[in-house]
Amino acid sequence: MDPISLPHEGGPFWARFQWTMVALGVIFYLFLFPHSIGGDGYLRYIGLLDLLEKGKINAIFYSYVGPLVSSPLYYLGYLVKTHFWWLSRFNTLVFLGSAWALWRFFRPDWSATQGRIFLLLLFCGSMFPKHITDYYAEVFTACTAALAIASFLRGKFWPGAVLLCLSVWNVPGTLIGGGLVLAFFAWRDRQW
Repeated sequence: MDPISLPHEGGPFWARFQWTMVALGVIFYLFLFPHSIGGDGYLRYIGLLDLLEKGKINAIFYSYVGPLVSSPLYYLGYLVKTHFWWLSRFNTLVFLGSAWALWRFFRPDWSATQGRIFLLLLFCGSMFPKHITDYYAEVFTACTAALAIASFLRGKFWPGAVLLCLSVWNVPGTLIGGGLVLAFFAWRDRQW
């Protein structure tokens, strides 16, 4: 994997500044940005509540995969805050965990500055700042697909396959893209 070359690595001041920006991003994402559950996220939310509280599966047009993965947060709401507070932050937690995992994935190949800039781009220059404030399916799908690709790049087929299946199952419209990812790595590794 070719690392990104930067013209100037900066000094200790820039390293502290960049880590401070990342830490502020975590605080803003979790505690200061307004979180809500609306649109199709609300239908998923109601579907999860009906399943967990009444044992009833609603006939919604959307997948239950993301809501089922978020169900431990529902139960955490009985201990701290409310289940709405936790579930509205599900995408934030998925994003932060995925950003940490991807940073660790690239860390052996990149300089410390490149890793910090990668995190800052994820935090500020991507789709995530807006999408993490709601309960929609896109963040979970994108993060599990990215982690699947990272797993395939490291030669870890089964974790990658499980993550890619979760991604596609969460948003079935990504089936063709997920199939192309599998086909590429099968062709590259000459292993079906």
